[in-house]
Amino acid sequence: MDFERIRQRAERRQALGSDRRPEPRTRSEAILQDRCLGLAEAAQELERVAGSDGAGGSVPAVLGCVTSAFESLANSMLMMRGLVLREQGEGEGSGPEAERLARLLFAIDQNLRFAAHAADLGRRGAGAEPDRAPALRSLAG
Repeated sequence: MDFERIRQRAERRQALGSDRRPEPRTRSEAILQDRCLGLAEAAQELERVAGSDGAGGSVPAVLGCVTSAFESLANSMLMMRGLVLREQGEGEGSGPEAERLARLLFAIDQNLRFAAHAADLGRRGAGAEPDRAPALRSLAG
């Protein structure tokens, strides 16, 4: 990675990161933080090019990818909720703050699942999935 790219990533990390974000203690924490930064950068790039002329034909494929991404993000939130609850049970959590965080992670999970469903419906409506109704009718009768 060249120096300019490293500098840009550091600036984005500062802009996207929380002031309270601790330094990673484990390899898993470092990987998770790095992947989340990459996710945020990718989302910003998509936002930049989404309205470009000639991008309309990619809508079904984009919605398919977004559906998968939302589902994976929802699963990640649910897993992190489990971590928060487990740490709270082991006495490492901060009581009401950990409970609130667990509730918020659950809410994020649910909203991401709703977004995944909406994106999947959009993908189907955009013509990415051929109408299977004629084939089903022929099987039924």
